[in-house]
Amino acid sequence: MPWFPVIPAELAQAESALGIALPIQYRTALLAPGLRQMLQHPVLGAIDPTLHMHDFVRLTAEVRRDVPEFPADGVVATVPMGRYFRFWLPDPRNPSRLADVIYSWDTVAHRKVKDCTTDAWVRLSAQIVRESDPQFFVRSGAVVRERPAPEPAVRFRAGDVALAALLAAQGAAAAVEVAGAAGRWLPCARMHVSGRHLVPRDLGQLPDGTGDPAVTVVPGEYDALVQVALSPAGDAVVVSALRLVRAGVTDLVAEPHSVLDVDLAAVAVFDRQAFFRRVPVEAQDAVADALCAPPSMPCVAVAGRSAEVLLVPAGAGDGSYPVLVLRREGAVVGLEVRFTGRG
Repeated sequence: MPWFPVIPAELAQAESALGIALPIQYRTALLAPGLRQMLQHPVLGAIDPTLHMHDFVRLTAEVRRDVPEFPADGVVATVPMGRYFRFWLPDPRNPSRLADVIYSWDTVAHRKVKDCTTDAWVRLSAQIVRESDPQFFVRSGAVVRERPAPEPAVRFRAGDVALAALLAAQGAAAAVEVAGAAGRWLPCARMHVSGRHLVPRDLGQLPDGTGDPAVTVVPGEYDALVQVALSPAGDAVVVSALRLVRAGVTDLVAEPHSVLDVDLAAVAVFDRQAFFRRVPVEAQDAVADALCAPPSMPCVAVAGRSAEVLLVPAGAGDGSYPVLVLRREGAVVGLEVRFTGRG
């Protein structure tokens, strides 16, 4: 499928006719002799030497005129062949230039689909050429930067060390530890909340937009505190209740709020607005998978651009547990989940 060529002698006139500059990464890639040679490789056919920039300027005008619902500011990137063709839109941060995001236009459904970036397209093209013609890069001298190792979907921050040691107690030692902690709220972790909605979910489940029962709070620093009890078998320490409350606030009043169903024996408390603002949609499935396998619990998971999620084991395991809203002098300051009181 031929792509929009970049020819130095034609560039200024083509961009003037379009009324907008081509994407900077795309233009740079196609002006590099080695990459241009790679894109002309027969296995790709991305560059047709018989096509000129004015051909795509004309093609863009035709598509804008003839293709129903095609964006009026879209610029065609590939020759339409079959149901889909690719195109660009202006960069919202710099409307005088097209963004390096490549979209596909569905000519049947009359809608756009986000495809990839110029960088991803170049790398995928290089991979295809490398697999079909292993000696090409040796012969041509073309260089495509290797993709750096991806960062982990989630980073984990361990909870309180003393609490971790207490929860590890087994047998007779478990009974001793629980007796010593009876009735106390023990430090668990510190969570930064930048949004206004705390949403407790079963481990592995992400917030569901605005449909979850959420506790509305004030942004700030929140302390996770737990109470402990003996397991039903009497041989281990388990979390019997969890509080996530604004740091330093005491004298709390608890009121019924909702019921939380747990199937994976642990709870994730999300800062919902931060999660959706800071974790890209395309990364959310990987985040959900990572949350199911923390190195230890309790802990705080940090996803995307610092969206924090509190992970705590759910008392006796699976079940339906009451969620309570915590107030101080009428103001909501946090939430509580009671694992010993079934909903």
